[in-house]
Amino acid sequence: MPAPAPDASAIPIPSFELTGDRRLLRVEEAARQALAKPGGFTLVGAAGSGHALLARALLAAGASHVLYVAPDSETALRASEDLNALSSLGLPTGTKTEEPAPLLVPGSEISPYAEAHPDRRIAMQRAAALFTIARGLP
Repeated sequence: MPAPAPDASAIPIPSFELTGDRRLLRVEEAARQALAKPGGFTLVGAAGSGHALLARALLAAGASHVLYVAPDSETALRASEDLNALSSLGLPTGTKTEEPAPLLVPGSEISPYAEAHPDRRIAMQRAAALFTIARGLP
């Protein structure tokens, strides 16, 4: 005989109280506010694929380009994979469009003081991405 399920009311639920200067936003609302406020928009607490969802919401709200800066190469690669996965779903408005793959501009993994030369493929990938951005290509 299977064990009885625990009573849901007995499971403690942590309190997620926000400070007075913060509030919960849907990604669509955050995107609209970010586009309405030139010069910068601060978003705190997005985790997992939340950053990629916000990037998609910015595009759906009318942004022509979105620059996503990641703290390291691993996070950048994960973000690129998230953006690729989300782009296959189409924009939240229901329109499915042909979109170019996200551009990945990898950082240098080698110290400028090291006697080693950086990987040529990474240098070429960076150059191609920067050329695309400079020319305003999609």
